[in-house]
Amino acid sequence: MVDEKIIRVDIPEGESGKFRIEKFTVSEKDADFFNMRCAIQGTPTRAIDSGTYTRLKRDGAFDPVMSDTPAEWDDMENFVSCAEGHVIINGLGLGWVATNVASKKEVKSVLVVELERDVIKLVEPYVKHPKLTIVQGDAHTYDTSKYRKKLGIQQFDCAFHDIWDNFCEDHVPSLQKLRRRYGRLAKWQDDWLSKGLRSLW
Repeated sequence: MVDEKIIRVDIPEGESGKFRIEKFTVSEKDADFFNMRCAIQGTPTRAIDSGTYTRLKRDGAFDPVMSDTPAEWDDMENFVSCAEGHVIINGLGLGWVATNVASKKEVKSVLVVELERDVIKLVEPYVKHPKLTIVQGDAHTYDTSKYRKKLGIQQFDCAFHDIWDNFCEDHVPSLQKLRRRYGRLAKWQDDWLSKGLRSLW
C-alpha cells in the first residue's frame, strides 16, 4: 500500500488532444483479486486498496500511461527515496514522482522533460512547486546545457527515465540510448522500465 507520507497529486478529469485524465474506482472484490494475484506472483508490494484513483490515458491505448495506484508507486519509490541534489526526470506522467522528489529537503532542483504538450497542459497546473521546472521536449535530444549553466552545474546528481507506457522489450533500444546519454549528464540514473522487464523475464 502507498505510504501515508507520500504526497498525492489531485488532478481533475479533463482532456487535451489525444490524452485525458480519468478517475476510476477499484471495488473491494477487484482489489482482493488483484492482491491475490500479486501474492501468487511474488509481488505483494503492488497490492492495492479499494477506492478511487486517477489515470492518464492515451487515445487508442488499452493500458494507461500512468495511474496513482500503489502498483505504480512500487515502480517509483526507490528513485524518490534516493533522489537528492539537482534532479532530471524524463516523462511527466501525473507529476507524482516530480512532486514527491521536489518536496524532499535533500533536493535542490527538479527539471522534467515531457514530450507531449497536451500532458503538460493537463498536469502542470496541479503540480506547482518552487523547485520544479517542466519543459516540453524529447528526452533523447533535449539540450539541458542552458538549464545546467543557470544552476552552475556540469551534471545532474540523478536522472529518472519514465517515457514508456508499458513493459515491452521493444523499448530496450530507447532505454539503452537514454542510459548512454545520461551516463555523461548525471552521476547516477534509474528508470521505470528495467524493473518491469525483469519481472517478465
